[in-house]
Amino acid sequence: MTETYSGADDTLLEPLEELAWFAFENADALCDPSIGCRDYHRFWSMVRLLDMDGRLPRGLDFFAENLAPLKNSEGRVRVLLAGAADTGLPALIGAAVRQSGGTPSLLLVDRCLTTVTLNRRFAEISGMDFTVCQGQLDAIDADSVDAVVTHNVMGFNSDADRAAILKSAAKTLRPGGRLLSIEFLAETRPPRKPDQTALLQTGFEERLRQRGMDEDVVLALSAAAGAYWSTDLSKGAYPESRLRAHLDAAGLHLCDLSYRGDSERASPRTQPGVAKGRTHAYIVAERRI
Repeated sequence: MTETYSGADDTLLEPLEELAWFAFENADALCDPSIGCRDYHRFWSMVRLLDMDGRLPRGLDFFAENLAPLKNSEGRVRVLLAGAADTGLPALIGAAVRQSGGTPSLLLVDRCLTTVTLNRRFAEISGMDFTVCQGQLDAIDADSVDAVVTHNVMGFNSDADRAAILKSAAKTLRPGGRLLSIEFLAETRPPRKPDQTALLQTGFEERLRQRGMDEDVVLALSAAAGAYWSTDLSKGAYPESRLRAHLDAAGLHLCDLSYRGDSERASPRTQPGVAKGRTHAYIVAERRI
């Protein structure tokens, strides 16, 4: 079984092979057809497992640095995660809190039963204080958390829903608590072209054969990969000006916003290799009152 560990300590975080195959085999039954996320959630963990050496999402040092000041007298940091693709984000935030010298206490809210089921399994075995809830962020009974984290979720929401997410985050945070986000902000967000999807799929298929996998498994995974990279759940571009307006409306003070590129492949949605031209916004906002 492939297992991934945090860079912060020797604590086992994800039994990724088990979880990836579970999602692959069960997303069809668990994902809500009205959301349209089946192909996305079915294969996200599988790409991490087979094509990214189990790599965690981007931002470990960013989160560790900004979570460190939020520890209470006992070193505990209570973090609300507003959505996740799989167990990678909780693993990342758990590692970041530990890297900062703290003890993580996590609450994940997601509307998809595939993500919820994966993370409930993860919560059972990770040893972290970790609660998983299915539903909308504004319907969850939580308050006075130290931080709210969003990680590439705004693109899957409409402009009104983006505003609602940040408003709910502000209500959930304690005074002095922080919103910590990594999001793709842009004036435009063109969809992936079919030839780009075909290139991704062909390369993935070749790498599976190099692993010596049976041809029937290669073809089944390749078909799922093509569906995954073809799926576009984006609700449109998210300009920085709209983010700033949403933060102001939510009563959150923007402390820092910087753009950073990736030094290595940081997402299953992208091609192998160093990202070219695409940068993400690293956002720190605070509830002041």
